[in-house]
Amino acid sequence: MISVVKLVHFNITVWFGKRSRLARVSTAIFIFTVVALALHFAPPDAHIFALFLVPISFAAWFISRPAGWVGAALASAVLFTYEIQHNHERSAVVFLNFFLNMGMYSFFALITSQVRSMYAREQELSLHDPLTGLLNRRAMDGALGVESRRLRRRHYPFTLAYIDLDDFKKINDLHGHAMGDAYIQQLAMVLKSTVRATDFVARMGGDEFVLLLPETGPTAAQLAIAKVQENVLALIQQRAPAVTVSIGVITFETTAETPADMIRVADEAMYEVKHSGKNRVTYKIFRAGAVWPAVVTPKAMKLIG
Repeated sequence: MISVVKLVHFNITVWFGKRSRLARVSTAIFIFTVVALALHFAPPDAHIFALFLVPISFAAWFISRPAGWVGAALASAVLFTYEIQHNHERSAVVFLNFFLNMGMYSFFALITSQVRSMYAREQELSLHDPLTGLLNRRAMDGALGVESRRLRRRHYPFTLAYIDLDDFKKINDLHGHAMGDAYIQQLAMVLKSTVRATDFVARMGGDEFVLLLPETGPTAAQLAIAKVQENVLALIQQRAPAVTVSIGVITFETTAETPADMIRVADEAMYEVKHSGKNRVTYKIFRAGAVWPAVVTPKAMKLIG
């Protein structure tokens, strides 16, 4: 049953997309060679020219649009040579077929590459929040899955921070939703510019955000979140002094069952701050299926206080 489920969920497009460029080029050449050999050994009355659409579409999708056009030109040349050898004459029909094949294959390569571009754009949009451009919940779940596997294999801890703006509804009520959206966008820029390029920032919805800091233990997490808190407070003081921020920080030294469980643990830590007065940061460690208080550094202590 497990193997059947894995087969159903196997996505050949994603699989080939993850291969190296050399592997994809080699695959396109292999498919093209197989089709050319099939044309060579097939009976003269067999019409298999459409099979060249397979390597052409593969090249246009998995390599590039020019690669698809190169495949179109090569396929047209192969068919041109084949017709000359079997017709034993260079009639106008042979040359006409060459240009027709070239046009048909090139058009097919163009359409395939355009569909590929739209597919890539849809994939990109499906993983990002439309308002801020940050990752969304689905993308964060994927990143957490990767970090969980890394933790199990190499024992590298990672940290998850759940961030929530306190009383953000005041901004929408006083200044309108357009102003609220602008503020969310500014906050997203602050978060993105504060963390490392290897970190992940996601908007979970509304005024809630999650930071994923790979290979980050408790001490490093406190230093990183202290910087985040500093920059967020600077934005708050400039734009909306009435708004504060509550942050729950969990360093995972062992992994939880699912990404949803990890986000839930960080969310619970954040709500612990909410229920104890808001506008603070709490640091905890997840180890062996339980949450433990973290030893707080002096710099982080200033934020908690």
